[in-house]
Amino acid sequence: MLTRDGQLLARNRTFEPLFREMTWPKANPRIELRNHRAIFTSDIFCWGICLDLDGEKPLADNFFDLWPGIPYEIPWEDRENPRIIHLGNLG
Repeated sequence: MLTRDGQLLARNRTFEPLFREMTWPKANPRIELRNHRAIFTSDIFCWGICLDLDGEKPLADNFFDLWPGIPYEIPWEDRENPRIIHLGNLG
């Protein structure tokens, strides 16, 4: 993870072993709305959380990974939680 002044600038990940050899734990990400932000958290790594595939709604981030114990936030003005339409964990 690359941060500056407490702000996340970039992050990356490496998967080992090969995908076909991996066992993915069941992911259950949580979403909290606070101060016009959607805050995503999880106890396990969540690969490829997708909120929008078609560009139907302008989002700050529509496809992201979620690391255990590290909240991830996006601006969110709706009263209802974002809907996760896809999660890459293959378990």
